[in-house]
Amino acid sequence: MRSLNLRRSGALLALTGLFAVIMGWGAGRASAGPLAQDATPSGPFITGVGEGATVRSGPGTTYDRVGRIVAGQVAAVLGKAVIGADDGEAVVWLQIVYLGPNDNVGWVWIDNIAFTGQVDALSDVAIPATPTRVTTPTIEFGGLAPTDSPVTVRPPTFTAPSVVLRPTLLPASGAPISGTGGVPPMVIILVLVVVGAFAGTVSFIQGRR
Repeated sequence: MRSLNLRRSGALLALTGLFAVIMGWGAGRASAGPLAQDATPSGPFITGVGEGATVRSGPGTTYDRVGRIVAGQVAAVLGKAVIGADDGEAVVWLQIVYLGPNDNVGWVWIDNIAFTGQVDALSDVAIPATPTRVTTPTIEFGGLAPTDSPVTVRPPTFTAPSVVLRPTLLPASGAPISGTGGVPPMVIILVLVVVGAFAGTVSFIQGRR
């Protein structure tokens, strides 16, 4: 009985300790507060809005894509590039700090993000050279030189198969059968059958006498 009471006391203490651990872990989580966010740059910066913006290796859509700024993402601005348009309206591209393959910099169009700062106060950045696309050679059919003499293509020839000779039991038309005097074999067979039947009948009658 005493052993049973000790077991119950031990189980109760174990449950009490487990409950205290769970309560202490929850309190620690509640006091930790929200996760620390990235610090806002001290100078001009951009913030991603809406569906975000494409980050390119240069100021223009002809440059390669190197990444994307998502909504709420913040990046410091290094400078600007003003690109003239065909209709006379200038397009402003911003060079930002963007960790990636393009020396940790990238370019975004100012209309696709939220810009904080003064555009006129930004320094002008030299526009990088546009990427050179690899051209695929094409075959020009008009440049093929004609041959001196036309090439004659011989059509395939057809050879008829040889005639297969099959033996026949019937004689050729108008040729008599040797040894029969021109009598058809069927007549001889019928005569033999009749003679045999007649001989058998006579032999049967004589045997009954």
